[in-house]
Amino acid sequence: MQLTILTLNCWGLWLVAKRRSQRMGWLAQFLRSCQADVVMLQEVFLHKDTSLLVNSAKAGRLKHAHFFNSGMLHGELLLLSTYPIHEARFHGYAVAGDPSVPTHGDFYAEPVKGLKCRIPADTDAAIRISQVLQLASLVQVAQQQGYMGTVIAGDLNCPPDSLEMHIFKALLPDLHDCWLEQHPDQPGYTSNAADNTFTKPGGDPPSRIDYVWVSGKPVGARVTMQRAHKSCSYSDHLGVEAVCKFEEACPGRHMTATAREIIGKNPQLFEAAQGIMQQCADRFQNSRKRWVLLAIWCAFAAVMLFAVAVAFPWWHYQRAALPVVLCIFAVSCAASPVSFILGFAGFGSIAAAMKEAVQHLQLCLSPCIL
Repeated sequence: MQLTILTLNCWGLWLVAKRRSQRMGWLAQFLRSCQADVVMLQEVFLHKDTSLLVNSAKAGRLKHAHFFNSGMLHGELLLLSTYPIHEARFHGYAVAGDPSVPTHGDFYAEPVKGLKCRIPADTDAAIRISQVLQLASLVQVAQQQGYMGTVIAGDLNCPPDSLEMHIFKALLPDLHDCWLEQHPDQPGYTSNAADNTFTKPGGDPPSRIDYVWVSGKPVGARVTMQRAHKSCSYSDHLGVEAVCKFEEACPGRHMTATAREIIGKNPQLFEAAQGIMQQCADRFQNSRKRWVLLAIWCAFAAVMLFAVAVAFPWWHYQRAALPVVLCIFAVSCAASPVSFILGFAGFGSIAAAMKEAVQHLQLCLSPCIL
């Protein structure tokens, strides 16, 4: 069986993304005549954009669609296919970003791991390493079910020479990077590419962070969707299209080595990952304590202000100070529960998930004693 797969990060953020409405309209027109068998889109954040793209795709070859609803922000991942989609599951990353950093919106949108995924962009490689470990675990389980093949496509936010991608390739040795196998001497830039209209002169260097990985045999790959219009690209990313051949499914044929065996063969690689993740786990734990402490202090300040105002009604005579006092009281009342939730529900959950990932690596790196 031959399959043509297309992936694109659509850059569909509301208000933030430039010319979003125009670009989504052009993308909808493209999908009407798209010849790919499977299209995997990321960062489709708005309901109206999702409906527009799905309806346009159904007017062409891509009659089947599934949107992964996830997180507090509707989700962002859209799967389009010429073939019926018999099963679709959502598996959220346990660690999806720093909840206190506004630019880590993926913490609230919860990207998906599986056939179609996007690893969130952030400044902390430990987060991406934990996501790679989780993604690899899911793929290894799926491979043992005897499916015809495995496809991982999307914006992974990791260049090929990064620690995260080395770990990815070590854990999933049966998968093939379609672009690399077809164009080993070409960079294949998809982010900050020179032929993208949204690339800023003198900005970040170009990189290849959008991939199509398959368990089948790649027979073609290209970087595409450079222009939606002569003056505008489809997105701040370029698309990647790959053509792959898959053989008939054979239960158990895709059985791979266990994670312990793979990690045992690459101890230096995974020891480096363990150290980075441990530092991140400690940072999340400290952040949790700081936010909870802030919540306690804010609650204490609100109670003291209220008590002083009731016991000593000085504000009857100092009317000028009343707005300032009320503002401090309101901020303290609001900040206390928000900080408490952020500390316990936010940093508490991701700190525990990161510690669990570190412990998993420790077990795999420790010598096996029978």
